[in-house]
Parts: sequence; C-alpha cells; structure tokens
Amino acid sequence: MNGLNSLQSVGDYTLFEWNLLMTSFDGLENLTSIDGDLIIDTNSELSDFCALSALFQINGLNGSYTISSNGFIPSQQDMIDGNCNQ
Repeated sequence: MNGLNSLQSVGDYTLFEWNLLMTSFDGLENLTSIDGDLIIDTNSELSDFCALSALFQINGLNGSYTISSNGFIPSQQDMIDGNCNQ
C-alpha cells in the first residue's frame, strides 16, 4: 500500500482480494472514508488490519464490511476496540 498514504476517501466499493503476499494495510492510515462496501477476501498472509482502525473508530465505512479467508479476520467491533492484528 506504499504510495497511498495521502488517500483519505474512496467512493463506491473497495475490494482487496487474492493478494497472497499482502501482510498489512500499512500505508492506508489516513483513509477515513469509504462511501460503499469494503470487501477483504482470500489474502492468506494478511494478519494486520491496524492501519484501517481509524476508519472504523470514526464510523467512516458507509457500506457493508465483508471479510473472509484471510490470515486474521477481525470484526468491525474488533477494529473499533483496537483488536486489529494477530
């Protein structure tokens, strides 16, 4: 996610799928708004979602949260509570 550190908002849905080498969302710490659904699926090494914590803590997701088949599967409440990595 390097190079996306200035990204603050995303429109429509956002999909992270089949990124078999991705381990974290580092670089997306400034993302505070998704105006649609967030889908995170089949990223077997992904175990650190902490860069997305602010998004959840300020209620910046304006759609559904679908997560499955990753190295770690935090709920929305986990993200709000800071339980964001394995």
